[in-house]
Amino acid sequence: MTKSNEASSARYANQHSLLGDLNEDEKEHIYRQARHRAGAKLSVYIHVVVFVLVMALLTAINLTTTPQTLWIIWPLMGWGLGLAIHAVIGMRLADTYRAIEEKEIERALERAG
Repeated sequence: MTKSNEASSARYANQHSLLGDLNEDEKEHIYRQARHRAGAKLSVYIHVVVFVLVMALLTAINLTTTPQTLWIIWPLMGWGLGLAIHAVIGMRLADTYRAIEEKEIERALERAG
């Protein structure tokens, strides 16, 4: 086992020990949910950084080539709206969706069992 795998395993074991009396399936489920939420948040942060960098570049191009026409407003508004939607979905609605999904899975399992 490599050092990074050992470190990852140790971190995973430590995180699982913090969950106390839960069984392994419950711990695994919580761990997967937390990793999913972290990934969703990270994707929003990356999107923000790329948005800022590209908008800065486009603003510089706009102001140096055609300063009399501020066309930068259109990509700024369009992409900004997409970024806002991504942020809302990635940061807020993901948890709501997961809760609804879990309830539906429980209902389906109850009907099947």
